[in-house]
Amino acid sequence: MKEIEHNLKIKSLKICIVTYNHTFEIIKKNIDSILNQNILCSIFLVDHSPINYLEQNLNQYYKGQVQYFNRSDFNHGYGAGNNFAFKQIPVSEYFLVLNPDIVFQKNVLKTLITEIEKDENIGLIFPKVCNEDGSIQFNIKRHPTLLALIGRRFSFLSRFSLIKKAMESYEFIDFDYSKSSTVDFVGGCIMLLRTKAFQEVNGFDEKYFMYFEDYDLCCNIRNKGYKIAYNSDVTIIHAWNRGSHKSLKLFQIFTTSMLRFFWKWGLKWF
Repeated sequence: MKEIEHNLKIKSLKICIVTYNHTFEIIKKNIDSILNQNILCSIFLVDHSPINYLEQNLNQYYKGQVQYFNRSDFNHGYGAGNNFAFKQIPVSEYFLVLNPDIVFQKNVLKTLITEIEKDENIGLIFPKVCNEDGSIQFNIKRHPTLLALIGRRFSFLSRFSLIKKAMESYEFIDFDYSKSSTVDFVGGCIMLLRTKAFQEVNGFDEKYFMYFEDYDLCCNIRNKGYKIAYNSDVTIIHAWNRGSHKSLKLFQIFTTSMLRFFWKWGLKWF
């Protein structure tokens, strides 16, 4: 009986992938790795790309396994895309926010759901994230500070000791990724959320078009009394692309979101 109940809970999982101009090759790797988890779930792909080039391939390869939504005319940002998918049926007990450039290793989803079920106070759980070469991505952060973010954007400034110290503090370089623990901030490339917690904070704040909506969500979840858990037992691979460092438009969006975050949660210099 307990096994049946556990399986029913696992089935109650909704996954949202928000994409913008990602190739079908990237999307296919992502979806195949989800399906290889051998876990029943509903997969939603919200496409903000200006040209619909994914739907035909999705229908050909997955035949109803992925619900596709072309939202190019309704692109109000990453958080808004996830909120849209969350409101679609079926209702789920857990909601997984997922970047398109993620590949799962074995048993990630079952492990994360098992862990979040152990403690009803966990509102969000996050796995170990690695680069394609196997090195760890430092996705566990402390509260963002202005000096740290300036140093990350203009790397030559990291030569100054104050900037370097601010960056090291924010990037939490002394965090032990080999041990599971409770944390304050996680990156938004993957977030397994308890539906109840996500509903209580009204989802992502759609005033952020992109960037900082993940940190804002972490603040809101903790303010509701939920914990954010990091699990070191399972790993995903994230082909990270620092777009804001390569595009003036994305840098402008980043700056706007940063100022919005500081206005809402308080400016910290260091």
